[in-house]
Amino acid sequence: MIHRAQDLSIVDREEARRLYVLYGRRGWNSAEPYDDDPVEEPRLLRRMFEMIIENSIIDRQQIAAALPFKTDEIEQLTNLPHGFLEDDSAYNWAINQLNSGFASSG
Repeated sequence: MIHRAQDLSIVDREEARRLYVLYGRRGWNSAEPYDDDPVEEPRLLRRMFEMIIENSIIDRQQIAAALPFKTDEIEQLTNLPHGFLEDDSAYNWAINQLNSGFASSG
């Protein structure tokens, strides 16, 4: 990013050098800040798809047909279990997981 800023004449050579020194002092030469933070898993998208199917608004095949992605990509992006959009057993497993989580927390 520093190099790009210099290429675009946003910072001059001396300022770029100072930024590189600061970058090194902070230990960012080996890893970027927040690289070690856990990756968030989508919860709202997953719950939205579960509710759509649970309430029979549209079925799995309609969801898969309406979106410009393969079913496994949709499942990955929304954190749905593998096979959720193709197989009732995966859906039932997910619902059981949700219900057991609610039962144990109450």
